Amino acid sequence: MQRLLPINLVFPPAYAIFAFMIWKPFILNSNTARSEDIHQLYQSLTVAIGDAIKHRPFRDVCMRDTRGFYDIVAADTTDAEFAAMLELNGLDMHLKSMAFVPLRARLFLNAIIDCKMPNSAFTQDDGNMVSGHSESKALRAETSKLLDKLVCALDTLQPAKFHWQWVELRLLLNEQALIDKIENHDMSIVDAIRSSSPSSERATPSESEKVFIEIILTRLLVRPDAAPLFSEVVHLFGRSLEDSMLMQAKWFLGGLDVLLGRKTVRQRLSNIAENKNLSTKSQFWKPWGWSYSGVDPVTNGGEKRKSEVTSLEEGEVIEEGMESKGCVKGSTQVDIEGSGISQQHVTEKAFIELVIPCIDQSSADSHNTFASDLIKQFNTIEQQINSVTRGVSKQTGTASSGIEGPTNKINNRKGIRGGSPGLAKRTPAPVESAPPPSPAALRASMSLRLQFIVRLLPIICADGEPSARSMRNMLASVILRLLGSRVVHEDVDLSSNLAQLKRDMELMPVVASTEMSGDSLFDRLLLVLHGLLSSCKPSWLKSKDAKDFSGFDREAVEGLQV
Repeated sequence: MQRLLPINLVFPPAYAIFAFMIWKPFILNSNTARSEDIHQLYQSLTVAIGDAIKHRPFRDVCMRDTRGFYDIVAADTTDAEFAAMLELNGLDMHLKSMAFVPLRARLFLNAIIDCKMPNSAFTQDDGNMVSGHSESKALRAETSKLLDKLVCALDTLQPAKFHWQWVELRLLLNEQALIDKIENHDMSIVDAIRSSSPSSERATPSESEKVFIEIILTRLLVRPDAAPLFSEVVHLFGRSLEDSMLMQAKWFLGGLDVLLGRKTVRQRLSNIAENKNLSTKSQFWKPWGWSYSGVDPVTNGGEKRKSEVTSLEEGEVIEEGMESKGCVKGSTQVDIEGSGISQQHVTEKAFIELVIPCIDQSSADSHNTFASDLIKQFNTIEQQINSVTRGVSKQTGTASSGIEGPTNKINNRKGIRGGSPGLAKRTPAPVESAPPPSPAALRASMSLRLQFIVRLLPIICADGEPSARSMRNMLASVILRLLGSRVVHEDVDLSSNLAQLKRDMELMPVVASTEMSGDSLFDRLLLVLHGLLSSCKPSWLKSKDAKDFSGFDREAVEGLQV
């Protein structure tokens, strides 16, 4: 019977009592709270809140409707009112901040999950507040831990615990925003608290939310299986974060290294994680209610064989891309390379599964901008293909430069022995230019972007711009030119051309999206072109649930020909 009570009836009283408990040092140190009655009241409240957080029906009510739980917490004004009271008492800013960091809501959530009251971070055994210097030090320590807590929370997302894990992530972001406003902005503690809980329909994301988007992208390296959960987190956080994710994906795909296939999605995400000092080491634990069918057996087999061959000592770690110093047989090396390609494919698939729902749920301006930028990216790839095709004959004429290389090296050595550094400077070694992207890399780049183009086709076909500038006509024009290019038209069979595969792997370890999908890139581009040039609206343009999306939907694209 108790479990049937609404959360807005049972939660507010317990949350108010919890506030009295964690703010006890500030209340008892005031001049108006020295009587024995206050201490007796706190003893009674301690027993009451202790029983409440251990009471199973109460915990079930709170955990059953976590969206309502967060809405009540975000709308509660008690924190701001208590902060205003502390400001009237003239307390130091760092002293006041200790009452709200960690956030009361996050402490309460942890108390419900752990079935016990949290240890107070700002009290001593006698109940008195610690010194201001220690409080400032504790605030800085809490700030440094927030990033690690966000990363850990994302790495441990599980479907069975997701109903409260997303609330924990949201409260961690709110706490990070509060600390940022206190330390880096000229803002009162009251205003900082009122602005730290964002509206779900806010126009622009905060700086902490932008950093959070980058963290989510890097977590695809560690938890590619959790991409749908990451996407659901972004959706629950509101429209502004969905738009931010889409713009971040636009920036990510628009980078020249990823656009021209010089780097895979996995490599670029690894660069971002390295710049942010974020760990990409996989964490292993027994999952809660998670059965991921997308785990690639090639990856698992390759990793197993790699560990068997290299004979790792206990605790030793081999990072991705590091060659084994031991004796590795040729067949094992092929397995490891195949495992690397499979890992890249899994990461790319996770990236698609993360971004696709954001396309469906973002604002009209965001997905229109994303669609327009993807068309520009296709145009850039088409221009690159033309430049590579025109440069084939020029590359054969530069073969003579390889003959002059040894001569230059001899002259350099003579100049150094002759004691005249000027001679060596007048004959510098030729600077090697970056090799052009391989055809396989360009095909993989187009195949990746085609996943998003297919999802955006209803928007592209509905573009109301004049015919010369409409996204529909621009995309059709680019695809028509691509269909006539040799890079797209030729059907490369990598399984029968190992030499070409090895050369392409040396230039850029491609994600073989085109080859793995079972359909040639030419066929898929042709299907999209048919849909763009069709005079009637294909039936497949009806929106699909994001959960039903998995990679490239051939049936949906074939419907374009109707």
